[in-house]
Amino acid sequence: MERKKYCLIVLMLLLFYPAVAGSTFSSRIYDAYISGNMTEWKKILQETEQQKKLSSAFLLEQINYQYGYIGWCLGTNKKNEAKIWMEKMEKNMEILEKRNYQPSMIAAYRGSMIGFKIGLNKMQAPFIGGKSITYAKTAMESDPKNPLGFFLYGNILFYTPEFFGGAKDEAMSHYLQALKNMEQNTSWTTKNWNYLNLLTVIATACYEYNQQDKALIYLQKALKAEPEFQWVKKELYPKFSKKK
Repeated sequence: MERKKYCLIVLMLLLFYPAVAGSTFSSRIYDAYISGNMTEWKKILQETEQQKKLSSAFLLEQINYQYGYIGWCLGTNKKNEAKIWMEKMEKNMEILEKRNYQPSMIAAYRGSMIGFKIGLNKMQAPFIGGKSITYAKTAMESDPKNPLGFFLYGNILFYTPEFFGGAKDEAMSHYLQALKNMEQNTSWTTKNWNYLNLLTVIATACYEYNQQDKALIYLQKALKAEPEFQWVKKELYPKFSKKK
């Protein structure tokens, strides 16, 4: 199922950005996320490209939407389309870097872009993987309240084999710090697809670490925030509820 493949890669890579207040795009992206409608997601992305005189805040929001779509493209083996949107995302990041706009956020996105490049060619991992760690640490240090760097570093620790420096226990502490930071700002938790994604990331990590009860707690929290979150409602919760 395309939805499942999309979500799996997003769990590994996806980052967060609190949408611009009042943005009509953010509410539509949220609806597309909870229903798993990636055709609508792409349509919204294309509409954002028609906007004139984009503010820095809007460009960062657009980066978040591009990021989500790239994750889906990679998860469904649409590598050529992923490359197209990666180029667009790269241009947006370059603009914001020149404006020195929210460097902590950009550092985290730079780190996540490394993950996309590895997704396109796994042979690059030994050569560029370390850069992602550097970007994650930069993001955390430059803004300790930004969930992005903690989430990225958590992913690196969780999905990297122990032989190469992975540490699942330490990864969870970074996930939970990302959640704490997010829940201290309502713009991250009110009708925001990134908050739901974080909860599913933590739940999946708990489940893979044989902590089934904890996994269900985070899925219940996601469903409380959004009862119509289809991926959790129809796939993850039934799956995680079964006894191992």
